[in-house]
Amino acid sequence: MTEHITFDHQRIRNIIHQALLSSEHHTDDQCRDIAFHMTDWTDDLQQLVAFFRDPDGYDHDLIIELLTGFFYHVPNHVAAAGKLLHDSPVSDIFQVGAVDSSERP
Repeated sequence: MTEHITFDHQRIRNIIHQALLSSEHHTDDQCRDIAFHMTDWTDDLQQLVAFFRDPDGYDHDLIIELLTGFFYHVPNHVAAAGKLLHDSPVSDIFQVGAVDSSERP
């Protein structure tokens, strides 16, 4: 496996917060929430980037574990940030039942 990639999530969170505040379209709390939702999953992102850089360095079980963790944690944060930022809910553009609570189509 390749070296571990690190992100300064607190610095990134602060910069996102300040950028959103400067637009004057959101309250301070909304800006803080969006920044949180866009940075709470940096560990997941680090793992995914490391895998993308060296996909041959991962066995099948580790790949499945990485993807499972990513998909359980990241989409809800991204959906929340999108809703808070642009009031746009997630839709199922690929028509695979992605927003349904039921099992696979």
